[in-house]
Amino acid sequence: MSDDRASRIDPSRLHLLDIENMVSGDVSAVRCSAWWGDYVTDVGVGERDQITVAAAWRHAAPAFFAVPANARRIGVTSAPDAADLALLDSVDVERVAHQHDEVIIASGDHIFAPLARALRAAGVRVVQVVASGVGVSAELYCSCDDLIRLRGSNRVVEARCEHPTIAARRVPRASERSSGVAVLAARMADSRPQLRTTDRAAQ
Repeated sequence: MSDDRASRIDPSRLHLLDIENMVSGDVSAVRCSAWWGDYVTDVGVGERDQITVAAAWRHAAPAFFAVPANARRIGVTSAPDAADLALLDSVDVERVAHQHDEVIIASGDHIFAPLARALRAAGVRVVQVVASGVGVSAELYCSCDDLIRLRGSNRVVEARCEHPTIAARRVPRASERSSGVAVLAARMADSRPQLRTTDRAAQ
């Protein structure tokens, strides 16, 4: 991590939103707005954060109007993985590592796993976000630092798989670097990943 990022008082994050995946293909205005409300509650969006959302043009109206006006919007064709590829193409790892402390990948698709690994190798913390009922790629799961499953007002964070090559690239949370906020942790009895739960209302 560069010194300038480590010394920031107000860290920033980049949010990459695969909104069609998050709403399981039901890209209606009601569904997208409800999902964004849960996202803001459970993940949070700071004033310095940047948001990029990609969707097929046929879903543009409900998908794009659900997010803030200052979000970057990318319209694509309805070809398979077009929105995913557009999100990937929008990220310059070196530039993101210089500008942001954390990247949020709101998707369950494995296609984002190489990007997650590249960002972590550059010293950027990577968090995956999935909505209730959305499948999670094992490859992406183990390529990120944390997984947040949207639960309305409660935030459930699951620690990543502790594969040696992945654990070696782990970087501290922005909250741990800046405020030292303790995170309650309980290790499960078997070999599954550690489960940590925090209540945003108590933070």
